[in-house]
Amino acid sequence: MFSGRNRVNIQLVDQARSNRFAQLTRPHANGENAWTGIDGNSGEIADMKELKIWDAYNVKAQTFKTAIEAACMLLRIDDIVSGIKKRQAPGSQPSKPTIETGDDADNEQMIPE
Repeated sequence: MFSGRNRVNIQLVDQARSNRFAQLTRPHANGENAWTGIDGNSGEIADMKELKIWDAYNVKAQTFKTAIEAACMLLRIDDIVSGIKKRQAPGSQPSKPTIETGDDADNEQMIPE
């Protein structure tokens, strides 16, 4: 599917991306400069404090709200799934869906003859 040249190009792009990420996270991890970020105009790693680029409070607050909503949704889904498991008798097989036929089937589900 890919020629040798394309594979080399893909590897170079992946390495460049990972090196850029390492350059960005290294100052944060070492506690050297918490203001390190990527300049959106040039694409270079720069000190955001010198460029006077600030994160808006609204963006950070919405990020936390979204994370909390996602966690709550996962917990609700987990409660639903565990509730289904609790209703089944221990050691029993999961119940198979029942197929409605004849008089108990809805008109929408019936296949026209």
